[in-house]
Amino acid sequence: MKKMPIRLWILVWLWIGVAAGLQATETGYKGFPRGDVLINVQELKGLMEAQQAWDSALAEGKTPSSENPKLVIVAVAKPKLQYLLKGHLPGALNIWRPDYESPEKLFGVRGENLMNRADFQAFLRSLGIDQDSTVVWYDHKYDATRLWWASKHYGFDTRVLDGGIQAWKDAGNEVVRVSSPDKPKTGNVVLTGGIDSFLVGPDAVWRTKENNKWRLWDVRNQAEFTGKKKRSKRAGYIPWQDELVVWKEFHRPDKTWKNAEEVRAVLNRHGIERGDHHVFYCQSGVRTTQMLMTLYMMGFPDETLHNFDGSWIYWGNSPDLPIATATQ
Repeated sequence: MKKMPIRLWILVWLWIGVAAGLQATETGYKGFPRGDVLINVQELKGLMEAQQAWDSALAEGKTPSSENPKLVIVAVAKPKLQYLLKGHLPGALNIWRPDYESPEKLFGVRGENLMNRADFQAFLRSLGIDQDSTVVWYDHKYDATRLWWASKHYGFDTRVLDGGIQAWKDAGNEVVRVSSPDKPKTGNVVLTGGIDSFLVGPDAVWRTKENNKWRLWDVRNQAEFTGKKKRSKRAGYIPWQDELVVWKEFHRPDKTWKNAEEVRAVLNRHGIERGDHHVFYCQSGVRTTQMLMTLYMMGFPDETLHNFDGSWIYWGNSPDLPIATATQ
């Protein structure tokens, strides 16, 4: 039997290494290469129990038997209708859109735009978030991903509860209907680095018209796309955009995320490819983050994912910008 040439052996081992790496990327939560962005109810409940045990031991003057999880749970919910009336996770803090939007006009239009780095850092600190905190955002619909996106944009990793409060309730867990816990001690998180390209302005939208490797995706609903539902001075859509991709397409009926294989089928159906740049818009840059985070979990390169934060608030309220309307 002839010996295999050394160069061939090297190629074989390189291929084995690559294959192993590819296989490893498919072993995350629900098969996502970066599925650790999500946290399921069981894991969150375990962290809550560990935090409670740590706090109880400290209150009793004992030495905790484990490290402090430093868990911070935040309900991204309307204060009265959702947080109080519908209930919230025990110990969860409450925030809503005005708490983290910019007080200034972004791209010349006042809207629910993200505040700057310094202000967002102060906002996170006001929630008691430290550099080593484990932060979990959850919602009633789709807002939690915007807080994940904003934190990641400014260089801080956080997680999102898969399925939101509905998944928590479906698992038989209690919700409480009391006011937000006492204001926490100011945290020490410092925001550095991050992914600048996660937030883009209208220049990126124009680039999608000029460069076929830059794609523009509308993440609103059919009524907004056709113009039947008017939420700005003008209704319609950006004329050269790609298909309408409703954020719900990435979720199961119980509001949890589909797995990687199911998401891949959605991407293939719409022709969403890894090698392109993807610009997302909706009404105010919230639903867009559902799609952006999904592609992030699928392993799409960071620098190719762009949230047009001004979205239709900017485009629909700017009379000089082109729009189109549909009748279907």
